[in-house]
Amino acid sequence: MTPCSIEIDAICKRFGGHQALKSISLAVRAGEFVSILGPSGCGKSTLLRLIAGLDDPDSGDIRVSGNSMASVGPRDRGVAFVFQNYALYPHLSSYDNIAAPLVMRELNGFERLPGARMLPSVARKRRSIDDRVRAIAQMLQVDPWLTHKPGQLSGGQRQRIALGRALVREPRLFLLDEPFANLDAALRHQTRAELAALQKRLGTTTIFVTHDQSEAMAMSDRIAVMFDGTIRQVATPDELYRNPCDLDVARFLSQPRLTCMPAKVIVEGWVMIGGEHVALADANMPGAEGIAGFRPEHATLRPRGTQGALPGIVERIEHAGADVQVFVRLAMMDEPCIVRVGSQELSRWTPGTSCSVALDAASGWFFPRRPAETASTRIRTVEAA
Repeated sequence: MTPCSIEIDAICKRFGGHQALKSISLAVRAGEFVSILGPSGCGKSTLLRLIAGLDDPDSGDIRVSGNSMASVGPRDRGVAFVFQNYALYPHLSSYDNIAAPLVMRELNGFERLPGARMLPSVARKRRSIDDRVRAIAQMLQVDPWLTHKPGQLSGGQRQRIALGRALVREPRLFLLDEPFANLDAALRHQTRAELAALQKRLGTTTIFVTHDQSEAMAMSDRIAVMFDGTIRQVATPDELYRNPCDLDVARFLSQPRLTCMPAKVIVEGWVMIGGEHVALADANMPGAEGIAGFRPEHATLRPRGTQGALPGIVERIEHAGADVQVFVRLAMMDEPCIVRVGSQELSRWTPGTSCSVALDAASGWFFPRRPAETASTRIRTVEAA
């Protein structure tokens, strides 16, 4: 099928007294891979169900290639949906689960009867279906389980069967709701790489819902970050990482977490943090008070007394393979800041060691406090399409 564009225009959805979606607008270009990223309960899955036609919006419109979906049923939207909880037919084999969409679409009621299999026209159709099912099964490495029913499979195996059932349709719109949640780490990385490559090859418009920022960053052309039923920012992975629009977005895209320190802008490019003058290129509002935010990779450890660095004491360390997360207690903070260093430096920064934390002036952000707002905001206009 030809890939489609999606226009979500001021969509609202309420469940009883809960406003799940608050005037959501988003445009997805034909053939684009867009991730909807956000914490649990922010409205990601609700938005996906509205696009698929499984629920109806209270207001607003969804247009596919310029055509309103208001009166179009789910089966007529050309959508393939992969759910987090598999939604497989328990009485069918893995093969029949993957083949089901093709059988329903390409064989009429008579042609599905066992006795019709011998007819030449039906045999040709079934050979075509078989070829496509086995090609998808080979790609997802589920060949050994094609005769098994869902109850005989692990969670990861069932998830791949569900992916296969959606992929075999070659839909014009592919919707994925946390599809890798039940896969182990190695298989998750492999499957997402295969899915991203397949999406590029087919050019299918794809909307992918996840709470895992690494998945969204690795696979997406653009990412829409959601909080509390609203879209805060839409951007490429690189732009989102380097230029978050507000403190919530910056925190959500930081691993293991963002270091946030009370700060006041002294002059443009310089802030006061805990009595120290610290360079920060993002601070351009002299006199403003707010939060200076730094990711673990945007700071380095220096000897105690380094000018322009913040004095502290190493509290603990966490191993992360080639890197080490060093937790440093600073006087002006209730919780330790985190600095990422190479594992080869581990012997220098043992718990109890005095040190200084030097911040990368070009990488951190300043979030001014605004009493009328719940979140400190850097960018006043956020891209929504």
